[in-house]
Amino acid sequence: MGWVFAFIFAVACFAGLWKFGRMPRLALELSMAAILVGLAGYAWQGLPSLPEARAQSSTP
Repeated sequence: MGWVFAFIFAVACFAGLWKFGRMPRLALELSMAAILVGLAGYAWQGLPSLPEARAQSSTP
């Protein structure tokens, strides 16, 4: 379910930049590349299919 929210957020960010940003095409392409790098980082670091777990203390 986390992927759905991440994808919807990425599409909404790009649509907002495209519609209201009034940026040249190169800036729009760079911002889309940044959004895709963010999604790749989410895929690499955040495992949305795993349940959350509390951090364990290392001190006895």
